[in-house]
Amino acid sequence: MKIITIPKLLREKLGEDVVEALIELLNASNETLKIELVELQTEKYERRLSEETNKLDKKISEETNKLDKKISEETNKLDKKISEETVKLDKKITEEINKLDKKISEETNRLDKKISEEINKLKSEDITKLDKRITEETLKLDNRITEESSRLRIEIARSYSNIIKWMFIFWVGEIGVITAILFTFLKFIK
Repeated sequence: MKIITIPKLLREKLGEDVVEALIELLNASNETLKIELVELQTEKYERRLSEETNKLDKKISEETNKLDKKISEETNKLDKKISEETVKLDKKITEEINKLDKKISEETNRLDKKISEEINKLKSEDITKLDKRITEETLKLDNRITEESSRLRIEIARSYSNIIKWMFIFWVGEIGVITAILFTFLKFIK
């Protein structure tokens, strides 16, 4: 802000040349003061900006660490759950196989017993018919075993495909979360 006028009394006492020199001195002093004040404010602003940036970087780092820890915990939980489910499925499959083995053994024993009884009842002529019947029953039993094995294989394949599907969904979700965290982190850094 420039000084434009000096009171008349002061002009008369000092003279025009001195008043003009005084005005220039005051204006120069005022300009110097303005520059120093702007530099001081700029320094304060830069220092404050640096402090706030450091605080923000620290907070981002803390939040990233928290998110990493939480992701790790959730991953461990899901891995544990997948392992538990796999163990359960393996146990169930083993139980089903044991049941089938037991049924097959029972049926075989029953048929053997029935065949033995029939052989004792039949005459030697009927042995040929009995052999034919045994062959038919054996074929039926083989077909039944094949059907049960196929059904069991289909059930196992479905279970494993379901596990794989959920593992894929989990990992895709994990990748999405990590990508979102990285983009957010990069936004804060810029």
